[in-house]
Amino acid sequence: MSRPDLDPPAVTVLRRSGAVAPGRLFLAPSSGPGQHGPLILDDAGQPLWFRPTGLPAMNFRAQTLHGKPVLTWWQALPGGGLGRGVHVVADASYREIARFPAGNGRRSDLHELLLTERGTALITSFEVRKRW
Repeated sequence: MSRPDLDPPAVTVLRRSGAVAPGRLFLAPSSGPGQHGPLILDDAGQPLWFRPTGLPAMNFRAQTLHGKPVLTWWQALPGGGLGRGVHVVADASYREIARFPAGNGRRSDLHELLLTERGTALITSFEVRKRW
């Protein structure tokens, strides 16, 4: 890494099975040694980009918004836990361009964020209800 303050988890590529297409590996380490946050690795497992979040980040992926490439992920909020987080969108220069929770007071689930061709987002959320 080019910045000494970054400490992403170390990744070791043990073997490749079959013909592997060149590309990037998108991870969001949320436990274990090293800092938490979205991480992009090259084919050899070397970090290309990392954003430490200080809190768990999950569901990290490349998507398209208004015809342009973006990165998206779910990020826990302080006090975290399942459903206590926000969805994040970053542009091709890795600048954050949006951060939003689920609507109508519902909790943002970490499992899904799909950007649509219309510029909207489909996410999974849930509503907590007490049962007696």
